[in-house]
Amino acid sequence: MEPLTSNDPAQIGPYRMEGVLGAGGMGVVYLGRGPDGARAAVKVVHGRLAADAGFRRRFAREIAVARSVTGPWFARLLDGDADAQQPWLATEYVDHPTLDAVVEGGGPLPLPVVGTLARGLADALAHLHSQGVVHRDLKPSNVLVGDDGPRLIDFGVARAADATALTQTGMVIGTPAFMSPEQAAAAEAGPESDVFSLASTLVYAATGRGPFGRTTNGLAMLRRISDDEPDLTGVPPELREVLLPCLAKVPADRPSAAELAGKLGEGRPPAPGWSPLREWDPSTIGPYRVVGRLGAGAMGQVYLARAGSAEDGADAPLVAVKVVHEPYAADSRFRERFAREIATARAVRGPRVVELLDADPDARVPWLAAEYVPGPSLEQTVGGSGALPEPAVLDVAVGLAEALGALHDRGVVHRDLKPSNVLMALDGPKLIDFGIARAVDDTALTHTGGVLGPPGFMSPEQAAGEDVGPASDVFSFASVVVFAATGRGPFGTTGSPLALLRRVIDDQPDTTGVPDRLLVAIAPCFAKNPADRPTAPEVADRLRSLAAVPGTAVLPPPTAVQPAPPPDPGGPRRISRRAVLLGGAAAGLTAVGAAGWLVVRAATQPPPVREPRWSVTGPSTGGNDLRVIADDPQDRLFVAAKDRFVALDPDSGETTWSYSRERESGAFGVNGEGFFLDDWSGVAALDIDTGAEIWSQRYGSFVLASNAVTLCELYSSSEQRGILSSVLPSTGTIWWTNADIPERISSAVSSGDYIHLMGESRIFAIDTSGKRLWEQPKPAAPSWGASSAALFLVSGGRVEALNPRTGTTTWSESFPTDPGRDIGIACDDHSVYVAGAKSLEARDAGTGQPRWRVEQPVVAPGSGDVEWEFRSAPACTADLVFVAELGLSYIRPRTEAARYELPTPQYDFRVSVRSAQDGTTLWTVPLPAEHDEVTYAVATNQVYVGSFRSFDDGTTRIHAVSVQDPIP
Repeated sequence: MEPLTSNDPAQIGPYRMEGVLGAGGMGVVYLGRGPDGARAAVKVVHGRLAADAGFRRRFAREIAVARSVTGPWFARLLDGDADAQQPWLATEYVDHPTLDAVVEGGGPLPLPVVGTLARGLADALAHLHSQGVVHRDLKPSNVLVGDDGPRLIDFGVARAADATALTQTGMVIGTPAFMSPEQAAAAEAGPESDVFSLASTLVYAATGRGPFGRTTNGLAMLRRISDDEPDLTGVPPELREVLLPCLAKVPADRPSAAELAGKLGEGRPPAPGWSPLREWDPSTIGPYRVVGRLGAGAMGQVYLARAGSAEDGADAPLVAVKVVHEPYAADSRFRERFAREIATARAVRGPRVVELLDADPDARVPWLAAEYVPGPSLEQTVGGSGALPEPAVLDVAVGLAEALGALHDRGVVHRDLKPSNVLMALDGPKLIDFGIARAVDDTALTHTGGVLGPPGFMSPEQAAGEDVGPASDVFSFASVVVFAATGRGPFGTTGSPLALLRRVIDDQPDTTGVPDRLLVAIAPCFAKNPADRPTAPEVADRLRSLAAVPGTAVLPPPTAVQPAPPPDPGGPRRISRRAVLLGGAAAGLTAVGAAGWLVVRAATQPPPVREPRWSVTGPSTGGNDLRVIADDPQDRLFVAAKDRFVALDPDSGETTWSYSRERESGAFGVNGEGFFLDDWSGVAALDIDTGAEIWSQRYGSFVLASNAVTLCELYSSSEQRGILSSVLPSTGTIWWTNADIPERISSAVSSGDYIHLMGESRIFAIDTSGKRLWEQPKPAAPSWGASSAALFLVSGGRVEALNPRTGTTTWSESFPTDPGRDIGIACDDHSVYVAGAKSLEARDAGTGQPRWRVEQPVVAPGSGDVEWEFRSAPACTADLVFVAELGLSYIRPRTEAARYELPTPQYDFRVSVRSAQDGTTLWTVPLPAEHDEVTYAVATNQVYVGSFRSFDDGTTRIHAVSVQDPIP
């Protein structure tokens, strides 16, 4: 805010001016104080507008309409006077920065924050339009970004300025970069125009630029908006899919604001709290650049920050940095405990705990940096959507029990477990702030009557001020599970913390509303005596048993808690893939290795064996290439044979259609749009239900991009260049062509919104508009895989993860290999799984941090035991990892005459199905012993396995195995 000058008014209507907030094309905005002492933003229009009688009439009409607009996303219109010498209006004053100030100061916003803005602004526009108001000047400077979401200002006023004498002389009202095409053409702008401007504003929030670039030439910008397609490079795919229809040139082709709000809100939990920096906040903390506020707690303020230098921009990884409150920093005992607890907490690793990345207990104000998880807390989720359904509560309970087990195994006690310290990440719950509460305890602060932690989730010993250990966390864990299941804590709420502490110490928990079978497992955790409570791993085991066999009670409840007996489920049971995962997770013996990650060494008992639902003799191929359609409830299977492509019935394995092929080396792919193949004559698209040809093109190869458009590759033999064309999958119509690839292309993979091409000597990347992004030398004899998280290159036992948009290496690691064999990988958006002969490892896809490792034990010669090795590249889903294992043992001769003969080798072959969470074996699928190689295709309800001999071009077998039926 700037101070007033002698040229500024001291009073406007009933408002006394205190300073200048800014100025725009319509007038000057002042900070005013009303008669009641409330602050207001008062806009006084320019004198040249005041001289236009038409403007005054429109201004009065728009003020009258805008007065009726109320809601959480608006700065409310308070007052206005269209008849004053200089017309003015006053709106609610919101002390938040504008979106353009936030982005200019801290760079593009993280996706969860953009999502919060998008939903709030779409709701705001829907409400405006329902009241007959069109904004007409939606832009980043008219969006205020606050702790509780966005605020839209200046709505309904641009219409008053339009079509005045000013615009009739060629002046443009509004901001060209965020106008709609109809505004740029001076045509009538209705609600659809606001939707276009909203999409442009959200592109700016996500990338730091508008969808039509930057230029100081306003007419050039208007031409781009009218004629050019928007540049959505850098917009996350899930947001791009929603915004693209909003940027249609024809207004009728755009969704309404209400439709957009519904689309943005589908299935989304409340977004995590985030707000822009205040002027007193630090710009850096240690090596981290601070970009926003995440929240505050009893211990300190939490900031959203980026690692790396300013040049890294939005590519730098996000972290959560907690700065402790000044009073703690002044306490020497706190600093000592803080340093000690941080040293311990650094060693904690696991998929259910947020990793501690960095800390400085000796800084003037101590701080710590942890992995940033873009998800709401359990407290926010339940507060926004109510109690969780039973399967979700079970997921939360299992995840928290496993997290506590990882903490306690490393000697760490959380001491502050509560719903706000549980983050609901996309891949399951994650625990934060572990091991730090001990540092705060027993300081001068707690000696003056302060209570550490939330009373409603404390253990009795903690409420009584006694020493606490792992058993205290188990009690708090059960309280959090009750909150997730019922929406309230087990000891209620009260304005008196002391009364709540007495309830925790003396009363029995109120577990009304907790599902009976879940209550049976957590009830022992509420024992008042810590020694009577189970350990976290014991609770996790009991909960996994519940997941594996729904409706089964595993423990009798204590006398103090009397839940009703669990109902008989009756009939056949079907369980989710997540339940399958949890049901067998206790089958392995695990330990935390020296590197702090989970090592699965051996099974305590043979894993369950799951027989295929059906097996059929496959075509003579020397190995089957299998495909399924992602998320297809019909689980249809498609196979490439030597002389044809075939579709198999998922229930019987019978052939439903076949298509003759011209050559053996062609590839194929399938999605909801059709079946696509490349063959000697080019590329063809088939109907997935009948195999009938829909279209064909004379192209050499193809890859299916993330937006379901087939990217085809053409070769120019005279120039030895790769000519790329993207075609519409339904018709084969060419969408765009790119001849800017200087080499012949041999293969391609899709990584989110980017296509990666393997040339003769280099790797190239393009986006789905055909624009070439980067290139780099190709490693020797590479194989590769891709997800939206990274492009993974495998060569000589080394895995290198590249940023799919920039090609920069995010991490690389070497893995042990055997002579003549390289490692194999499988990847998704969260993890990459690396299989060698004797080990299977899981790494974080984005950072390369280890999660778990499976080690095949070495068997002593002559013992008769089977020694297993991993035989092929794995396959994966979000919950499961599939990997083939070849077993070798020896049978000793039994006759005296043959005692000098060599032992007879015995081979076994199987697919082991493992937990993606910790690598333990859930069940195995036996395969023909004479086979030693497999291919996979993972469908919604079952996995298909093609097994064959690597050195024989003979008969293969295809097996269908359920991943939904209960574990045997």
